[in-house]
Amino acid sequence: MIGSLRKILTRIFVVLLAHAIVLASDVAVTARVDRKQISQDESLEYTVEISGDVSKVPNVALPKLADFEVYSTGTSQSFTWVNGQSQNTKRYVFRMTPKRSG
Repeated sequence: MIGSLRKILTRIFVVLLAHAIVLASDVAVTARVDRKQISQDESLEYTVEISGDVSKVPNVALPKLADFEVYSTGTSQSFTWVNGQSQNTKRYVFRMTPKRSG
């Protein structure tokens, strides 16, 4: 299941990154999980963070995954201004629970 999870998360990240590059050159995309191993009764948190001109980037939605229940737990947006430089960040958080072990 862990190898499968890595492949799925990597594919999702590549798709998100491709969309960000096409839509806005001033955008950075990062993705992370809160743990690297889970059992069947546990879930993980998958966070996608987009920084830069987030106004040009569509909302992030994960595709249906055969091996996982996926649902959004929230979206947040922040704006900072430091030394004359602005930074916009949008964060999408998803909860992923495996449907089976493997």
